[in-house]
Amino acid sequence: QAFKHMVLSQGPEFIIQPIVLITITFSIFKLNGNIVNAPQAIWSNLISITITIIVLYLFCKSVIPKHLKAYKPEYKIPDWNKLSFTFLLLSGFQLLLLQTDIIMLGHYVNTKEAGLYAAASKLVKLVTFGLFAINTMAVPIVSQCYALKQKTELQGIITLAVKGGLLFSLPASLLMVIFGGKLLRLYGA
Repeated sequence: QAFKHMVLSQGPEFIIQPIVLITITFSIFKLNGNIVNAPQAIWSNLISITITIIVLYLFCKSVIPKHLKAYKPEYKIPDWNKLSFTFLLLSGFQLLLLQTDIIMLGHYVNTKEAGLYAAASKLVKLVTFGLFAINTMAVPIVSQCYALKQKTELQGIITLAVKGGLLFSLPASLLMVIFGGKLLRLYGA
């Protein structure tokens, strides 16, 4: 539960890494005559991920309570190897599942239409971004309130999370409905 620092724990991956990636890629784009090739994009991503890992390491180091730092770590490498292979398979299948619609559509229509569909599906995910952020913060609190049988606080947190989700997703949805065509034109529609 990130020691009750949910926003800070998610920030590097969902805020810092994309900002660093966009900054590096845009810099290459401007310095290289409005062109970014595949190796440059891969290096940009690698650098942004490295910076994100460093920030996450510093975050973890700063929030772990002192009494936990006194314990000697116990390494169970064979167990972790088994688990990591399982997680690798799960991540691979999830990635495949998330892209299957685009791959299937690409089989039936031309690449431009499949690309526009992919862009539209990415834009629609902006609507759920706020919901994800709110749920990330609310879940540990909901879990704690439920475990402690604090029904009034639990209801308050759930109500606040639902209102916050609506507060973000409604304007984002309206933005997509009103300016959806203009946003898709950025992708060549």
